[in-house]
Amino acid sequence: MEKEQINGQINGQVAEVMPTRADMDYLMEQSKGNMNKILSSMTELLSENDRKVEMLESQTWFQRMLRTITGKNKATKREIQNNHEKINVYISKAITELYQQNCLDREIITELGYRLNDLAEMNVKLKELLGALIFKLNEKIESVDRFHLLTDEIREGIYPSEQPFASLCRILFHMDQRTILEERRMRLLRKVMEKKGLFAKTERTLQEHLMEIMQIPDEEIGAIYLELQTMPDNKNAEAIRTVIEEYHFLPDEEKKRADQEAIAGKTAEKCAESTPLCQSAEAVFLDLLNSKKNRILVEQAKAYRDGSGVPTDYEKAVAFYKEAARNGDKKAQKNLGTLYRYGMYGFERELSEAAKWFQLAADQGDPDAEAFLSDLKNIEG
Repeated sequence: MEKEQINGQINGQVAEVMPTRADMDYLMEQSKGNMNKILSSMTELLSENDRKVEMLESQTWFQRMLRTITGKNKATKREIQNNHEKINVYISKAITELYQQNCLDREIITELGYRLNDLAEMNVKLKELLGALIFKLNEKIESVDRFHLLTDEIREGIYPSEQPFASLCRILFHMDQRTILEERRMRLLRKVMEKKGLFAKTERTLQEHLMEIMQIPDEEIGAIYLELQTMPDNKNAEAIRTVIEEYHFLPDEEKKRADQEAIAGKTAEKCAESTPLCQSAEAVFLDLLNSKKNRILVEQAKAYRDGSGVPTDYEKAVAFYKEAARNGDKKAQKNLGTLYRYGMYGFERELSEAAKWFQLAADQGDPDAEAFLSDLKNIEG
């Protein structure tokens, strides 16, 4: 058997991946020096796989999910999958049999054994990387499906324009993270909503808006209530949560007898000091949407800061914090102030920048930010 034929098998050019008897006879006929050369050519393929894995890992596919399964990367992934197991099995069997026939020194098999162990560990890491990629892609596909389903439901009149405020609250619940953070989707969604007359600009009283909330079906209200719970600092969300607690959480018999207008009026009066009495459905929706978007941005910032589900990336974390802070999120403002106060995550310590963000958070009543701001003034003094 020719040496090129063996290499052809190793490269996966023929279907058989296990060393044949002819292979082993050929190898055992070789001098020890020649055998080392043949085994070196085998292990060179392992090094080639190393390089391919490093190339795959160096891609920014966490940022550009779709690009990683097209073109060169797709071919690379296929090559790695085809070669990894074939090479591992082929060389392991060949080395084992050669050793059993006393054709290899212990030093040779030890060195190659270490190399194969490295390959096995690398293969596990590769599988983890590809698994994460598949998860992200499935997540994106599901998000696209949900987005199209939502726009179709709006076009079909599932969310009536006669109750714009209740309809907008229901739609807000169905808007996922990808939709909210992607401008193109948001523009399309707004266009569809405007066409169906959901963005009512006429101002109505808070009591009237809350009356609409009472018409939302019970099977939907629980999920909407939980969504509003994630907006603790939003006064409109607080008013809606209150009317849900006062009406929807009543036992069925009591709910039938309940005076909806009185409950809505009482809730509106209770929230009068912190919530505008007259707003358009559009204005309230955009206010709630901004709170939801800020929560998502802060969650993304924390994920990149802590390396939770994504690679640790402090620059991305700070970028997400800044976007939420500019949108008025006081937690993000306080976190940025802390970052610049102490010079964290590779960023320079900048007391003036820290003071700016602490001041914005303090203006919204954050006690920690107020304390930090006072501390900064003492330092500067």
